[in-house]
Amino acid sequence: MIPYIYYAHPSYVCFLPLFIAMIGLSLYLFFSRNNIIKQMKSKKFFSGYSQSREIIRCTIFIAASILLFMMLLRPQWTKKETVIPQKGRDILILLDISRSMRASDIKPNRLDAAKLKIKQLLRTLSCERVGLILFSGSAFIQCPLTRDFSSLELFIDHVDIETISSGTTALDKALQLGIELFSHVKNRKHKTILAITDGEDFSTHFEQIIDQSIQENITICTLGVGTEKGAPIPIFNQSGQTIGVEKDRSGATILSKLNTTFLQEISKKLNGFYTSIKHDNSDISALRNFFESIEKETIDNESLQQWEDRYYIFAQILFPLLLLEWFL
Repeated sequence: MIPYIYYAHPSYVCFLPLFIAMIGLSLYLFFSRNNIIKQMKSKKFFSGYSQSREIIRCTIFIAASILLFMMLLRPQWTKKETVIPQKGRDILILLDISRSMRASDIKPNRLDAAKLKIKQLLRTLSCERVGLILFSGSAFIQCPLTRDFSSLELFIDHVDIETISSGTTALDKALQLGIELFSHVKNRKHKTILAITDGEDFSTHFEQIIDQSIQENITICTLGVGTEKGAPIPIFNQSGQTIGVEKDRSGATILSKLNTTFLQEISKKLNGFYTSIKHDNSDISALRNFFESIEKETIDNESLQQWEDRYYIFAQILFPLLLLEWFL
């Protein structure tokens, strides 16, 4: 079976007419010299001429020209598989999509500001796998750990006002889901979670989940979204228009405030750090520097198939032929 041949430098085909001209010139000189020497031999001016040797030399020259041309093309056949370990870090983002994330104390609103910060963070990362979990009263995986940040940004874009649950915030369920997701990643020393939320939490088993996170060696950083002054929580109709704000039973407007203390305590317990959204992007710089301080690990093995160079086969034939032609 003839193998498929790939040429690394097919552009050298343009030199083919030159090699054909060289071979043609060699044949022309051979026949011209042969006729002249035959005449000289018939007149006894030259008697050491060997036609067989000249034929061999001419054949060697033509073969050497063809071999040289094939070498320049760098023919390759048969593929060699190379396994390249990909090193990086696994980062899981927990994004709060509860009703309080509709508040507009961060423009245009908390959720849109958080989505923008995630995109800015992704553009600063390299060789990381990032996953996304959305949570409010419950939690679900929006995107598993991936290095395809373009696809991840598409998932983020689809997190809009229609995605937001009507339930309250339960960070413990998001952390539990994150622990389960990391449990499928074997031999991982560092497990990093970034929780993006306003800190208004109504978890029922939070301390238990924190203890479990410590046992699983999980690090949690928190990015606070909102202000401590707070803002009302708007109510939207089916068309996405604001029709009012949320109020308590007495009719007073409910203000949603950033719970800085709660988020700082989480980060301290789980060896991370806390920052809030900043307009100068210092929050992104702080997060990036923290992630880069974490040791890289092998997160994947990439299989790369490469064509093997075979030009040396032609070289191994060419050089002995040139030596033989020189001795002749």
